[in-house]
Amino acid sequence: MPYVKGLPLAPRRTPEALALLDSWITDAAARPIQDFPEWLAIHAALTSSASGQQALAKLENLRFQPVIRHGDFARWNLIRQNDGSLIALDWEWGHPAGLPGLDLVHYFLQDARLVERMEPSEAVRHTCKLLEQPLYRNHLNKTGWGGKALLAVITSLAWKQGAGHQENKEIMEEVLNFEF
Repeated sequence: MPYVKGLPLAPRRTPEALALLDSWITDAAARPIQDFPEWLAIHAALTSSASGQQALAKLENLRFQPVIRHGDFARWNLIRQNDGSLIALDWEWGHPAGLPGLDLVHYFLQDARLVERMEPSEAVRHTCKLLEQPLYRNHLNKTGWGGKALLAVITSLAWKQGAGHQENKEIMEEVLNFEF
């Protein structure tokens, strides 16, 4: 990979990160979650508990707009180049037709957990509060999530857990007890 000049995206520049995510929404038709590559990992992570099975039942009826999914979308993986444009680095978990919402949730959750050092449940509540703001809710709505911010968070945690990318079992069990 050629050397990329620039700086990581600064804190609180989330609308710019969202604009990049919006540009990754594909023109493909919306489809059921079971048709996405992330489904098997999500299903595996949620089947072991009654609350997880309730989340699966809600997910099974939703249709989503495919997106280019990064998989580790975080400020430190976004570089502002000298011309002002943003590029994303670290694509090892990327997919050209992935499930939407995972990157946006990950963006907020990773910052809350790793930078702000919030306790897991506090980080989830903080992320849900951000996702309910009109700008981010609009992104979730146009990709198929509707007003289901907590379900998007559960799905993101489940995908990371089921795919073996991040240990989320403890926080997932706690979050599954939230009202969703």
